[in-house]
Amino acid sequence: MEFLHILYGPLYTIFHSLIIFIVILIFKKRLFACIFAIIMLLQKPIIEFFKNIYQSPRPPQEFFGVYEINSYSYPSGHAMVSMTITLFVIYFVFTTLKTGIKYLFSIIYLILAILSAYCRLYLDVHWFIDIIGGWFLVFSICPISIFLYKKLPIYYEKYKNNSKKTFNRYPASKGKAESKNKL
Repeated sequence: MEFLHILYGPLYTIFHSLIIFIVILIFKKRLFACIFAIIMLLQKPIIEFFKNIYQSPRPPQEFFGVYEINSYSYPSGHAMVSMTITLFVIYFVFTTLKTGIKYLFSIIYLILAILSAYCRLYLDVHWFIDIIGGWFLVFSICPISIFLYKKLPIYYEKYKNNSKKTFNRYPASKGKAESKNKL
């Protein structure tokens, strides 16, 4: 279980997120990479915000007592980060890859996210509701992120087209002379 505790710890999460970010850029999905990076950077402040609001104490460390953690319990940051990475990877592979390997990636990441959550329960550092709360936040944030990913290019194109109309005095089909004669 120690492996799973480290798996979605701060250093590994940064390293893992950078690799995912680079892979997304290799596939030339810059907007998706930017949204992924923003969501990953906002994870810590979101987690701390909710921990300070609820101030839920951690479970008593009766069995293992391996970790001395001085922060609040709700929501689980490990569960939130692992599920965020999982959902972004699943969306990315299903929209990018055409082969059956997308199912393999999805299953592996989903199993790792569930094991990471189980590990937090096994080590007595979170209550079950902490895991559910972290996942609920992810299931609230990720659909909004994917919606933005789908809609931002549309709004950008509308803005780009409107700005061309505003600044383009003469239509492309007519020359300057024809336009001036009609005025």
